Amino acid sequence: MRLRLLRLLLILTCVPGVPPGRAADLPINQQPLYGGVEKTEKQKQADAKFIASIEALGVTHEEGARRVVLNAWRYLASGNLVAAMTRFNQAWMLDPQSGEPYHGFAVVLAMRNAPAAEVERYFQMALAQPRDTVSSHVDYARYLDMQHRYQESLAQSREALAASPTAHNARAQIAYVYANQNDLPQACRCAREAQANGDELEIDFLASVCSGQP
Repeated sequence: MRLRLLRLLLILTCVPGVPPGRAADLPINQQPLYGGVEKTEKQKQADAKFIASIEALGVTHEEGARRVVLNAWRYLASGNLVAAMTRFNQAWMLDPQSGEPYHGFAVVLAMRNAPAAEVERYFQMALAQPRDTVSSHVDYARYLDMQHRYQESLAQSREALAASPTAHNARAQIAYVYANQNDLPQACRCAREAQANGDELEIDFLASVCSGQP
C-alpha cells in the first residue's frame, strides 16, 4: 500500500498550511524526533502518561510502537499529516531502534516538500536501524526515482529483494524506473514479474509498457 500512497500523494507540491523549509517553526510534535529540543516538564509528563497507557495494555514498548505506527500509516493514507507525524514521533519514543518511525518521518517530510537532503536523511536513518523493514528500501527507491536518480533507485529496490525475494512492490518500482528511462523491454519484463508477485501496478501500466513486446 505505501508505495502507491507515496506515488499518489507526492504529486502534491506542498501540504496546505505547512510551508516548505519552515519545519523549525512547527510545534515539536510535528518535527521528526521532536525537533531534538529539550521538552518542558509538562511535555515530559504527557510522554510518561502516554508510555504508561501503552504498558497498561500489557505489551512491550516494541509492540506498542508497532501498533502506533500502523495508526500513523492509516492517518497518512487519509491525508492527515499532523496526526501521522504525531504518532510516528510517539512510536520513535517507544522504540527508537525500529526503522518504521524514521521511514514515516521521511514520507511525511517528502509530502511536505522538504529539501531532498532532509528526506533522505530519515530514509537512511530508517535503513540503519536494527529493526528495519524492506518497505523502507522500496519507498526510498520511489523517492529517488522521482528525483531522477535512477541507478540509486534501482539499487534500493534490489536491496529490498536481496532482503526479501518477495518484497512487495520492489519489482513494480524497478519497472517504473525502466519505463522512465524508456527501456520498455526491461520495464515489461519487470512489470510481469511484479504482477506475478502480487505487486501494485498503476492502471494500464503493464499494457502500456508491454505493447508490442514478446
